[in-house]
Amino acid sequence: MDETLLIKALLALALGFAIGLQREMHNLYKKHVDFGGARTFALLGLLGFLAGWINSISFLFAPVALMVVGLLMGVAYWIDVVKSGRSGLTTEIAALVTFGIGLLLYVTEMKYPVVLAIVTIFLLHSKASIEKIERFIEPHELNAAVLFLVMTLAVLPLLPNYSIDPWGVINPYLIWLMVVLVAGISFLGYILIRVFGAGRGTMLTGFLGGLASSTAVSISLSRQARDNPDLSRDLAAGIAVACSVMFARTYVEIALVNWELSKTIALPLMMALLSGYLFLFWLGRDGRAQAVEETLKLRNPFDLREALIFGLIFGAIIALITIAKTHVGDKGVYIVSFVSGITDVD
Repeated sequence: MDETLLIKALLALALGFAIGLQREMHNLYKKHVDFGGARTFALLGLLGFLAGWINSISFLFAPVALMVVGLLMGVAYWIDVVKSGRSGLTTEIAALVTFGIGLLLYVTEMKYPVVLAIVTIFLLHSKASIEKIERFIEPHELNAAVLFLVMTLAVLPLLPNYSIDPWGVINPYLIWLMVVLVAGISFLGYILIRVFGAGRGTMLTGFLGGLASSTAVSISLSRQARDNPDLSRDLAAGIAVACSVMFARTYVEIALVNWELSKTIALPLMMALLSGYLFLFWLGRDGRAQAVEETLKLRNPFDLREALIFGLIFGAIIALITIAKTHVGDKGVYIVSFVSGITDVD
């Protein structure tokens, strides 16, 4: 065994041990006895690695080993159900994943199994958080999200990744990709608002709402300030937070699309963000923090209608910028950017 194989074998043990330790601590907290803990999972990770290694010498060894492990997990699940009457396959599936991670360590670079192991531990540990989020998502919101994701995964690979118009500006693949990017970031803020609520204070509302829509936050808090003039100072702080977060959100979007451009745009965006925080510091000198009574009227960004509208606007603006640059020059680009920014800075 060369040095690389030894390192991979030890890593398979370590990753399996980490996954098993999470399961063992979970069972200890729930006062539940499962078929195995950290040692069992560590050995499963090592078994997966050995299966890949031996398979390179003896054909079909890895598939047979996987079948045997699967059979053992099935027996363990059956015994657990008979003894405790519980339902759920989480630990058994985690064991099979651990075997697969060990197998993957032999056939590919180490970074991929490590990432998969970290994601696995995160999912196993986040059951309570996921259940909490599920309680705040309405069925129609989940349906919209599922429909949008299905259309993205099914339609995006089929869209032409080239310009389909005479001017060479309308690329259906890139336009829909931008829709997915912006809607995904907005959906994060949308869910956080639903989970934590808009009544936890203007600062939190402004921050979470700014991830989804700074415009919606500004309209909602402005309406409250009109009805409650005494709260204007605090509500203005919430709007400032939302608008400041917008600059940070925009920078993340730029960095994901074009890292080189993000270096150029970093200074002006950070200056805008800093100006918002300075304004917040001035407003917050008296230390007050009022709660927001009204729930923000945010739209689900994964709603198909909203996504299609954004895609059409995005494509139209890209086309207008190209045409303006061709016929008017840079001034045309600035004019179109100014007008489109009023509609949607993303």
